[in-house]
Amino acid sequence: YMDIINKELWDTAKFSSVAAFVEVMGGQPIDRWKTNSQLHKNDRMPFIKLIRSGPRTLYAGLSTCLGYSCLFYFPSIYILENVWDKKYKKNDGYLDSLNKCLFVSSFISTGVSWFEGVKTDQQVNKLQNKNIFQITKKRYAQYRMTGIMPAYYSTFAREFCYCSGLLLLSPVIANKLETGNSYINHFVGGGIAGLISQSISQPFDTIKTRQEKYKVTITDVIKYMRRNENWLVLWNGGLARCIRGIWSVSCMSLMHHCLQNYW
Repeated sequence: YMDIINKELWDTAKFSSVAAFVEVMGGQPIDRWKTNSQLHKNDRMPFIKLIRSGPRTLYAGLSTCLGYSCLFYFPSIYILENVWDKKYKKNDGYLDSLNKCLFVSSFISTGVSWFEGVKTDQQVNKLQNKNIFQITKKRYAQYRMTGIMPAYYSTFAREFCYCSGLLLLSPVIANKLETGNSYINHFVGGGIAGLISQSISQPFDTIKTRQEKYKVTITDVIKYMRRNENWLVLWNGGLARCIRGIWSVSCMSLMHHCLQNYW
């Protein structure tokens, strides 16, 4: 029995890692666009300049994102989902599914906050030549644990929305679609779920990015917005993030479905 469980977990990690590689390679430039849009006005790079800056800028932080997504993020999400379904699942109701999303997001948010902070430093703090360990060492020396996990609570809120889209909305929508092709169902279902979850979580992501860039608290971010901007800035980068979310959840839902069937 344990051998069967271990094989299932290994297969889950393997499928999600391969799918994550495709997701990152397609989504990283969109993520760079999104992050740039969320900064203070004076720190943003004009969109045309960003596009013309070339792969070095658009793919800043790529190695961190590949390691993070392929070895930690998506494998952890799907493995924790598998653990929940095997050990804690009570029924097929929506409340139980939401509890699963809380379970998954609470476990992954610590690691996500670390990786995302490093990625933001590589993208917008001119540290693309530094690796994850060099940046972590520098962050810890300056800010202690706050530097390693600069935005845990905003990250947790964002991840709960994302996990709800990937693990709850996506399969529900896919099962309700009747295109006659299960792959199309998963791709379209993932896209719709990604659009919804990213739209809801956008304010948390903007706050998270600013915490990582400027090394401030959630309260500091909100105070600055209230005094110097307006609340619409919480949705800065929303278009890019929705495009990334549609790509991300569609890609993971479709590829995970394909790999499960053919690997």
